[in-house]
Amino acid sequence: MINKIKYLIAFLLTIMFAKEATSQQAVVHLFGGAGYVYTNNKTFVAFKKVYAAAFDSIKAQDWHTTTAPYYFNIGFSMGITHFIGLSIEYYQTFHKETFSLNMPEGKEFRHIETSYTTPFNFALWIASKKNDNLVNIRFGLVNAALRTYFEYPDGTISYGKEKILNGVYTANGLFAGIDYNIKLYQYKTHAMFLVAGINGYSTLGPFGLEDRSVNLFTGSSTKEFARLEATQIFVGLQYKLIKSYDLRKSY
Repeated sequence: MINKIKYLIAFLLTIMFAKEATSQQAVVHLFGGAGYVYTNNKTFVAFKKVYAAAFDSIKAQDWHTTTAPYYFNIGFSMGITHFIGLSIEYYQTFHKETFSLNMPEGKEFRHIETSYTTPFNFALWIASKKNDNLVNIRFGLVNAALRTYFEYPDGTISYGKEKILNGVYTANGLFAGIDYNIKLYQYKTHAMFLVAGINGYSTLGPFGLEDRSVNLFTGSSTKEFARLEATQIFVGLQYKLIKSYDLRKSY
């Protein structure tokens, strides 16, 4: 039954694209962009709570963002018509926070970094016939990473286990999102878009932190460390090189 449904969908899409191709143009986009991203990272928040419990002197206000959270992407898309198509994209986000501890030997810093990378994510895009604004519905695989390390007074950086939760933890998972692209201007084949959207990530299994003694100071369950999960809202600018090809032209 499932195979029959697949064949039916493929048949309908073939008919739709064939019909559109007789009266429309194929369009190709090469694009790249960057911008600001806000991340609601459950694991990040849980990590800070556990570490704060280990040191009574650490308060919420002691944490500060040391690297503005950002994303960048680069990709390629192609549509059989101007109004519907598929794209392949490389997308990455980065976020870093730090707090300081006044120790007898001097000030120490705890750094926490998270990054989410989709080596290839795929999207169905649907464009407006009036103004070229478009919507991308994205899905794909993601590699999530959490890096925690100490910086000692002399500048030495350590990922070693002499400090609780130190280490590099990674896992693979699923990615899905939707974004809206508003065309700001276009000159011939060059265009600039304002992009805003929301993404969701979840790793498929454990990534290592749940095996560490994170409940040593809190006595709490470690299930909140069982996977890296996050929701992101982002806004940025995207440059596109747009080329059109007349499918009705005979060669």
